[in-house]
Amino acid sequence: MGKLLNVQRIISGSIGQVGKIYTVDISLIDIQTSRIEDSFIFDHAGEIGGLVKMMEIVANDIANKVTGGQEQVEVAIKTGSISIEADPRKAEVYLDNNLIGNAPVSLKEVSPGSHTVKISAKGYDPEEKEIVINENKETKLKVELKKLYKLSVSSTPTGAKVLINNKEAGQTPYTTTIKEDMQFDLKLSLGNYKEWTKRIKVKDNIDVNEKLKYTDAYKDQLEKQARLAAEQKKQEENKTEDKEIKKGSSKWYWIGGAVAVIGGVTYYFLSQGDESSSDEGMPTPPGRP
Repeated sequence: MGKLLNVQRIISGSIGQVGKIYTVDISLIDIQTSRIEDSFIFDHAGEIGGLVKMMEIVANDIANKVTGGQEQVEVAIKTGSISIEADPRKAEVYLDNNLIGNAPVSLKEVSPGSHTVKISAKGYDPEEKEIVINENKETKLKVELKKLYKLSVSSTPTGAKVLINNKEAGQTPYTTTIKEDMQFDLKLSLGNYKEWTKRIKVKDNIDVNEKLKYTDAYKDQLEKQARLAAEQKKQEENKTEDKEIKKGSSKWYWIGGAVAVIGGVTYYFLSQGDESSSDEGMPTPPGRP
């Protein structure tokens, strides 16, 4: 390729990346011998846009090598820095989705422009902010994360709709995560039951267990149904009593008849017995002389 272009040397190189660190690897190759005359390795921390200035330095170093240092042009790379504090301490800090350390943390030689900072810690709500880095200036950022708590909601009966700020979130039993100092209206809704509403400010874990009450209309309906059921039961009981009375009257009629017959027969036999006894008991009158 170099011979076709009628040049004595060519430059070959590559750019690698590890996190926010970019490594530029340049080789100066002699066309006649096909050997590498020299190598240049440069590291850059920050956005890829900062490599534009870096390449000016690379070009000057190579030019100095080739020309023997007859000319030297200094190019200053302009960057900024960032200092980040967070509560809680030791929270993880990410710059453009790359972990740069635990708070408090500072980073120098950050390329100018917009960047995204994310701070997270276990048990806290992560926070993300957009910042702007200016040349030769330090950008300071302080973030206080909110604690995360647990909201548990249950009801009797179960299956009630759970609404948070009038937006349906689920049905009881229901569990979710809420942030410290968060304020919201919690509502439970179920057909034929009165709506239950409460204003809540989060300071700790919250456990709601509510027994829902019937609406007045549904309560009246249930009472009416209960009265009708009681009346029907009473009517059935009365019918049963009437049948028992009739059955009992018929039974006593036959018993009474049987007693009368038995009494008559007994009287007859007793009467016959009395007559026989009377005849046997009378002495036979003496005959005439």
